[in-house]
Amino acid sequence: MWYIFEYTTHAEVKKQNRKGELLLRDVEFLATIATVLSGTSGSRYKYPSGDLDRLWKLLLLNQFHDVLPGSSIGIVYTDAHEYYRDIQKTGNELLDKSLTAITQKGDNSVVVNTLGWNRREVISLTKGDISPSRKKVKTDKSSQQVDHKGDDLVYCEVPSFGISELQQVDIPAPVTVNQTESAIQLSNGLLSADLDNNGRIISLYNTTTPQVNLINADHPGNQLLIYDDIPLYWDAWDVMDYHLETRKLVDNVTQKAVIIDKGPLRVTIQVCLRISEVSHIKQEITLDAGSPYITFKTQVSWHENRKFLKVEFPTSIHSNKVSFDIQYGFIERPNHYNTSWDSARFEVCGHKWADISDYNQGLAVLNDCKYGYSAIDGILRLSLLRSPKAPDADADMGDHEFTYAVMPHQGRLQESGVIQQACNLNSPLIIKTGNSLTTSSSYFTVNTTQVILDTVKLSEDSGNKIVLRLYETYGGSTTAEISTVFKNITVQRCNCLEEVITDERCLNVTSGQQTQITLEFKPFELISLLVTF
Repeated sequence: MWYIFEYTTHAEVKKQNRKGELLLRDVEFLATIATVLSGTSGSRYKYPSGDLDRLWKLLLLNQFHDVLPGSSIGIVYTDAHEYYRDIQKTGNELLDKSLTAITQKGDNSVVVNTLGWNRREVISLTKGDISPSRKKVKTDKSSQQVDHKGDDLVYCEVPSFGISELQQVDIPAPVTVNQTESAIQLSNGLLSADLDNNGRIISLYNTTTPQVNLINADHPGNQLLIYDDIPLYWDAWDVMDYHLETRKLVDNVTQKAVIIDKGPLRVTIQVCLRISEVSHIKQEITLDAGSPYITFKTQVSWHENRKFLKVEFPTSIHSNKVSFDIQYGFIERPNHYNTSWDSARFEVCGHKWADISDYNQGLAVLNDCKYGYSAIDGILRLSLLRSPKAPDADADMGDHEFTYAVMPHQGRLQESGVIQQACNLNSPLIIKTGNSLTTSSSYFTVNTTQVILDTVKLSEDSGNKIVLRLYETYGGSTTAEISTVFKNITVQRCNCLEEVITDERCLNVTSGQQTQITLEFKPFELISLLVTF
């Protein structure tokens, strides 16, 4: 049997696609806020519709078959990476201009949250990010930390779709680390884990159910694997089921796990492994204060010939199904090979996360740029790198950097927070130095985690209309209330072409200190609103 699976080839293209999508989304949100505020502040800011249109078209051009899948000839990727560099450079310039229009000049730093829920996280400040005013601030020494790179760490809070001045808040509990001869123990009050000297997880607990080790007692998590990857015909396209028979552990450790950050805000463990004579891996395994997941920042020097690199997390969870993130929802797939249809799904597609849960607890694997997964008998695997030799003999050769994470949780997927945490991993808080705010601002909030406000952008056809795009995430009907600081607005439903549509279901708009928009959602429903301001 043969199959076409192009979820992993040309990993850098897939990484830049994810980063580009999220960057342009952030630019749209901040540019929209700057445009609305310019009407009251007298600012000359103008929404960059022309630039955004050009950058989106460049990004979508690279989504054409076969560029994003990774099955084009090598010369195609010379152009593709030039387009991605343009998207990142111009996109970040647009982001900076919009933030400048929203804030005022000052000697502080501001932090931006482009997601629809409040966030409390550890952020890293390089010397260039540290404002003059912050250098004068005295904070509790028990919650101060400089990491191994010399950067200041700060635990801060930013409101939903909001901006606030950088202020350190109290951490819920410090992250601690303890090293023995055979293991390193991590804990932050939300989870605890034991790692061996290879950087593998030998136990993982959610502190609400400390008696349940979510990692299989006989097989460690974060186990890196290498497979032979020799398809019958089409290297970049095909992954054969027989490659699973060639599984080998990556266990040649060149540097045993060492602690390089010791808390109280962040603990980091570094480990180095050799894949072969020509390829090696360095990982920084990090647990932050207040974080429900452990991250694995991974650097790979990759020079293999028809090999497949994966990482696996064998769990102790018994479930017939595994859930995978897709656009505007998730899909469930079997955790077994009971039928030929099931066994054909030995490699499947997912976006930011995959989760296996029973009624009481679960475990999710998150990532910032990967798309290939597999799940069988409670084992979650994430595909990291391939090395096909046709049609591009140099595909994926060189250095790679990516991050994945493991998140234990209580309860089922829907109440776990996995969906929001995966978004947090992919959309880090934005820091801008040399600016200030009179007060923190939250421009949009949603009263339930069951509905996500994904898009805030200016209408393609009107300079005084905002498009809001929301979707139901759990797979059930609900009513949601969206609040905004903008007043004297009118709200209409529209389709994805931004054409006004009629819908007999509830759409109520009430005004007060804030404007509330009440909407009814069907399972996984996507709703777009046209807001005139």
